[in-house]
Amino acid sequence: MSKAESKEIHHIEPTLLDEYLATFLLFLKKSNGTDVEPSSLRVIIASVDRYLKRHRYGCSAMTGTGAQFALTRDTNDAKKNVFRNR
Repeated sequence: MSKAESKEIHHIEPTLLDEYLATFLLFLKKSNGTDVEPSSLRVIIASVDRYLKRHRYGCSAMTGTGAQFALTRDTNDAKKNVFRNR
């Protein structure tokens, strides 16, 4: 909603949805201000994927290959590395 997007997520084109998801993951914090664990990020992405699959979206944020959801995957991987290297 903060992106002023009024469409349901299954109506947003993959490139734009990839940007939205990556931004969300990048700035997501727990209520105490600490980073969210990588396993929780994976659960969030999987939930989005289930929703998209139910609505016959046509591509997957979890298992996409190539350019589809590459930004989301890269952001998730980067957050995992940061969390691991603490």
